[in-house]
Amino acid sequence: MDRYRSGEVDVPFSRREMFVISRDSDIIDDKTLKSRSEFPVKKTLTVFTFVSIALFLFSLAPTTVDGAESLPLNYDLTTAVKLSKILDRHLMFTFVSSGCSHCTTFKEDVVSAPSVKEILNDHFVFSLVSFDESFTVTLPEKGEISNLQLASALGVRGTPATYFFYPPDPGLAGRGILSVPGVLSCEYVPYYSDAADQLLNLSEFCSSDEAAKKSYEENVGITLWALKQIGTLSPKGEGEDNEFLNYQDPKKNISPEELQLLVNNTFPLPIVESVEGVKELEDPKEVILDSTGEDKSGEEVADAILADTDVRKVFIVTKGEESSEDSSQ
Repeated sequence: MDRYRSGEVDVPFSRREMFVISRDSDIIDDKTLKSRSEFPVKKTLTVFTFVSIALFLFSLAPTTVDGAESLPLNYDLTTAVKLSKILDRHLMFTFVSSGCSHCTTFKEDVVSAPSVKEILNDHFVFSLVSFDESFTVTLPEKGEISNLQLASALGVRGTPATYFFYPPDPGLAGRGILSVPGVLSCEYVPYYSDAADQLLNLSEFCSSDEAAKKSYEENVGITLWALKQIGTLSPKGEGEDNEFLNYQDPKKNISPEELQLLVNNTFPLPIVESVEGVKELEDPKEVILDSTGEDKSGEEVADAILADTDVRKVFIVTKGEESSEDSSQ
């Protein structure tokens, strides 16, 4: 049985480690959210010199490394939670640690692969989370907690460990979808839970034509397959005709404050004022409509954009009258 690293300790895979998160359970509740003093972790995993912290932060930056593309869009988890809610995108975050060879494989060979990077940038909000008590995250329902407190609540046993959530409503409680240990591989499918296998149809992929699998690295192929399965899941039920979640509702109202958050984090969605403005762009799939000064209402302009262009979703800036909290979708 293969193993993956958890800081300095190797932890074996088990069937329990890849699981579907029950919609009825709250895995981020007061019972599981331990205080910093209660988290059982060795000092060797939590005490870093300033040099090691600096080197680790550099390793998370979306820069190009030897033999690898740059990382997909990567936000701190606090920001990622907010963006997921605004953009109607699944939240994907991965705990990684310094000195973890499988984390390096995950970052450099899997999520940086062009096909995986494209689907993450287009349909998910992605975050690399440092497995380190020195860093914190702010959750809507819990406020500020350390990364290790979050890891404890989620039952992280080793890195990399990836979690998928539906967009917050209003927080992450009850929105969990799936926990994935390590790097996905057909070799480990027998160790995954039956529910997880059924959710992702991994056995179907792994039994597919060998030539198709050999056309790209297996880790990349199975990850791409899994993202396509997860990306169409909806908290309302099954995906609609295999439509990605962020396209399932073609219009959404956002507030000026939410627009500012997108701008401040340089999220790459074009801002337009009219149908003509969209037609000047190169194949946009999502746009932000800021129709100040237009004779028509934002809804009318959005309808025209969806009817006359290939845009799949329009975010309508509501000038403070209505936000994503109470937008009818």
